[in-house]
Amino acid sequence: MNVRKRFGLREQEPDWNDYLIIARTSRRSVSLAVDSVIGVIEQRPDEMTQPDSIVPGIGYVAGVVKLEGEILFIHDLDRFLSLEEETRLDDAMVGAGG
Repeated sequence: MNVRKRFGLREQEPDWNDYLIIARTSRRSVSLAVDSVIGVIEQRPDEMTQPDSIVPGIGYVAGVVKLEGEILFIHDLDRFLSLEEETRLDDAMVGAGG
């Protein structure tokens, strides 16, 4: 599943040289293709801002962290996919024998 479209980015075919982030949701492990990885940041929950105070109604964002001149959105992977996307992913996993 390609999520570039959701972010308004040009879609591209997967490549063997792509970077992947491996993450866990409450239901499964997922890999997310990314253009680059800058680093890993650990933040305490009290250092995060609730997303509704910045972008109301953005349900799949769990929090927002302000960095030096930048804003980092923390995505809630359990809420990121729509019900239709979850169903398509489940069907694909069954079809692939997973």
